[in-house]
Amino acid sequence: MEQKAVEPEARIVELEYLLALARGSSQIAREVLETNDSEYLLQRLALIMGRNLGCDRALIYDIRMDAKLVIGLCEWLSDIKGSVTPTRDSYSLETFGGGIRRLWESRGHLESHSDGIHPSFMKDGSAQLLHGKMQIQSLLWYPFAFREDGFYLLVFNQTRYPRCWLPAELEFCESATHQVALALQKMELLEQQRATEACLRSEKERAYELAHQAESANRAKTQFLANTTHELLTPLNGIIGMTQVLMSASLEQEHHADLDVILECGHELLDRIRTLLEFAELEKGDREPQTLLYDPAYLLNQVKSSMVSEAQQKGLTLMGKVDADVPPRLWGDPEAVRQTLMVLVDNAIKFTHAGRITLTLKADDYWLRFLVTDTGIGIPLDKQSCLFERFSQVDCTDTRAYSGMGMGLAMAQLLVEHMGGEIGLSSCEARGSTFWFQIPRQVPVLSDEGLESNDP
Repeated sequence: MEQKAVEPEARIVELEYLLALARGSSQIAREVLETNDSEYLLQRLALIMGRNLGCDRALIYDIRMDAKLVIGLCEWLSDIKGSVTPTRDSYSLETFGGGIRRLWESRGHLESHSDGIHPSFMKDGSAQLLHGKMQIQSLLWYPFAFREDGFYLLVFNQTRYPRCWLPAELEFCESATHQVALALQKMELLEQQRATEACLRSEKERAYELAHQAESANRAKTQFLANTTHELLTPLNGIIGMTQVLMSASLEQEHHADLDVILECGHELLDRIRTLLEFAELEKGDREPQTLLYDPAYLLNQVKSSMVSEAQQKGLTLMGKVDADVPPRLWGDPEAVRQTLMVLVDNAIKFTHAGRITLTLKADDYWLRFLVTDTGIGIPLDKQSCLFERFSQVDCTDTRAYSGMGMGLAMAQLLVEHMGGEIGLSSCEARGSTFWFQIPRQVPVLSDEGLESNDP
């Protein structure tokens, strides 16, 4: 009868212990959910597990295989209730090299007892330190949260008496360390995310700062360009004016020829200065957009007629094509359209040595599209992206074969953007190019107040 009474009591004690381990696992789960502090979580892990397993001492180490270091993180002692002490003791990995390498290779736990020392501790000589000097009767090393350069190690020491670690206790260790390992991984990812976001914010702020500086510098350069060209106009107009006065005087024929050269160069320089002034005006946004009725086909033919003589001097054929779908009247900025076309046709003539240049006008429900196609030298693919930058040319060497400031296409782009359109090109080296631009088609409609724009 007495034996039968003892068995239920032992079973009750066993069940109560298992229940305590389950409560410990649940407590760790709550800690995992409630904190984002890895140091605090590891301290709570040592305390909860040390208490529930009833050991004398629980410690957590950071094992760094690459650095060959064992770094203490925290320690719990059974004789100081509720206290976990942070530690920062460091040891050489070789002090416990045999046992730690066994954990690293097996990814499993390790037990050792004073009456049954684990072979790993015999190999590296740490058995004398652990079971001799430190008087540890039984120990359990439980590794967790493995990473590329190491892992964390949970150590339980029993110094008052030897003990065996039950399967339920090992399951408790596995459950608790698995939860904490996942939490640590999540914290690390969150920290990386915060660091990345901070870096992106810093880079974004830096980009804004650089963009602001670039914009300020660009405005300053544009203002300088405008001021300088204005200052050049006065003396240049004086030179041209005095040259015209001298030409009306009685001079030898040779001197008249020299004055013709001066006058021609003066007018050429004047045109370039006016181009720079207009570019500065466009870039600053000072040019007021026009909204006038115009005939796009007539405008294209005007440009063709004004440039045909220059083309014929080089033996080129200048042609014009207008699709039947192009409306006879549209709202828009005809002067901006004309200037853009003049730039594209002038470039086509400059860079075409034989063949023809074709001006094409098309329209659909939304866009009016102009194309200038030539049979010229073409443009290498790697040079096309920078063509619309100001002062940019395909050949920028001192010995380049083609003159010009490199402002034409940059101005054309500003003009087209000023009209709410787009500009681009397609080209094949040695086979010619097609430059195009398109602007919104604004068809006039008749209302009680007269003609109005009907934007599609």
